[in-house]
Amino acid sequence: MALAAALGSAMGAACLPVSAMANDDVTVSFAVPIEVQYDNTYSATDPDAEGSDLYTTIEPELVIGLPHGFSVEAGVTFEPLRDRDPREHRAFKSHGAYVNTLQLVWESDPVTLNAGKFTPSFAFDEAPGMFGDTFMGEYELVERVGFGGAVALPIEGVADIAVTASLFTRDRSVLGEAAFTSRERLEFSDGTVGNTEGLENGAVAVDISPAAIPGLLVRGSYLHQGKGEGDTADQDAWGLGATYEIEVAEGVVVSPLVDWVHSSDTIGFTDGVSTPGARSDTVTAGVQVAVGPYFGTLTHGMRSIKDPAAPTQRDRFTQVSAGYAFDFGLGLEAGWVRVKEANETSSTVGVLATYGLEF
Repeated sequence: MALAAALGSAMGAACLPVSAMANDDVTVSFAVPIEVQYDNTYSATDPDAEGSDLYTTIEPELVIGLPHGFSVEAGVTFEPLRDRDPREHRAFKSHGAYVNTLQLVWESDPVTLNAGKFTPSFAFDEAPGMFGDTFMGEYELVERVGFGGAVALPIEGVADIAVTASLFTRDRSVLGEAAFTSRERLEFSDGTVGNTEGLENGAVAVDISPAAIPGLLVRGSYLHQGKGEGDTADQDAWGLGATYEIEVAEGVVVSPLVDWVHSSDTIGFTDGVSTPGARSDTVTAGVQVAVGPYFGTLTHGMRSIKDPAAPTQRDRFTQVSAGYAFDFGLGLEAGWVRVKEANETSSTVGVLATYGLEF
């Protein structure tokens, strides 16, 4: 997250007029965020979990602006699509590319509408540090198909308010397949919560930025995912989180984050397991301190999973990282994380390099 903020301007795509087209309102923007990461799990309760992985994540983003407020947005993800084998030390293996976004967007201030394949807004899914999303990444609602909308509701002198809402299902189309490394397309018969025949799933997020506290953002959110084939219960989840950016001195910025998500009747989100009576609570708290181009992060997360048919599972993780953001767009970060999950503990060190291209 630290690097994402530092590189935001570097990776922002510039809108370029398409001179070959007759309509001057048509624009194109293209950006390519690139990450190369090395993770080494050097200690684990289960020796099979030890090993290392050197891999890349590349996510080209294309936006074609059309007349009358319309645009087409497309995005591709190139990343490893298969887990490494037990005790394996691998480099740039099992990478594949798939479409993560393909949608039509219409915008007329203060309203935005979208339809297609996209990531609906729910709770915060990023936290400070290269391992900060250890638990939060689970409830990023990637590869959904449906409709969405957002409206900005500024109240002068009080707060800026933004409300987003969406209806969706899991992607079972050809867009769910991948190139270079194959992966199976999701089928309705595969079940899992959210994999419904129709748009029986929905998410709402409300962002509030109080005028009296510049830099503070509070988000409240709700998620409903219907039961899939063979499942016995729907999922209902709630989220509440806040981020705050404080400049404590010239060139010194402190950015804390806290986030809580509660889920009922389902364990998990992306491939949630329908479990009537189950509930889970995930809390993540972290802080980033940036001094000029240098930054450091500390993040801790806790997750409690209560299954009526099993003992309560209590998971934890703690991560620290530090890095440097160069003026020309390159970012470097090194970090460490210790995770306790389902009574298994592991420790991992990693190095991350990020860069952004635009055309």
